[in-house]
Amino acid sequence: MECNKHDEDARKLSYVEFPTKYVWNKSDKIWTKRKTKSKALGRLNHVSPKAGDIYYLRILLNKIKGPTCYEDIKKINGIVHDSYKDACYALGLLDDDREYISSINETHHWATTSFCRSLFVMLITSDSLSSPAHVFEETYQCLSDDVIHVREQEIGVRGLKLKEDAIFNLTLSYIEKSLLSCGLSLKQIPNMSFPDHRYIQESCNMLIQDELNYDPGVIEVEHQDLYSKLNVEQKNVYHTIMNAVNNNQDKAKETWRH
Repeated sequence: MECNKHDEDARKLSYVEFPTKYVWNKSDKIWTKRKTKSKALGRLNHVSPKAGDIYYLRILLNKIKGPTCYEDIKKINGIVHDSYKDACYALGLLDDDREYISSINETHHWATTSFCRSLFVMLITSDSLSSPAHVFEETYQCLSDDVIHVREQEIGVRGLKLKEDAIFNLTLSYIEKSLLSCGLSLKQIPNMSFPDHRYIQESCNMLIQDELNYDPGVIEVEHQDLYSKLNVEQKNVYHTIMNAVNNNQDKAKETWRH
């Protein structure tokens, strides 16, 4: 990059092309033009897509010519992009994973949701996806719609009711479990969410489930029926307790002591 700042010819070359025209002068510690033609080529070490921005930087170094700073590497048609990945998309160097999104969605028509999650994990482990996080967002319904049923079997409860946050985190936890068996983790994938186990624990708390697993309409009918059977004294106690609860008072405790 320093050479590009003051040498117009250098700015015509990409990173890998640079050694064909320039040689490193060890004594002066500068790049100088070659006096003879050379077949020398610049080399870039292999980088896995899981490395995130470093991977996309490597792609750009093969394409961008004459950068004088790292911002220049992200500049495409005069626009400086937020990340190297965005710059790669702007250059058309990455696909948008549409074929993989379509594949998972189509698979969901004939296969189980568990199979779809396995397919998603396989695509991650084979480095097939440009953006696993984007694919997850686009196929989330196909990857999560059996979570309640699976969780019912795991904890032995029928009619389980889960909030969307719990379903989301359980889906991630099943994917994470499969990835761990392959020596990987969601933590290694850029922009990918990681399961919050507080929501998973909530789905396993049987006391909470018992409290939530009711029909408000049925409860109201039962309440009215029981209330109608109270005598005057019992109704006075009932109203005393309810008023204390609603007003956040300690009088209810005193009533129960008697």
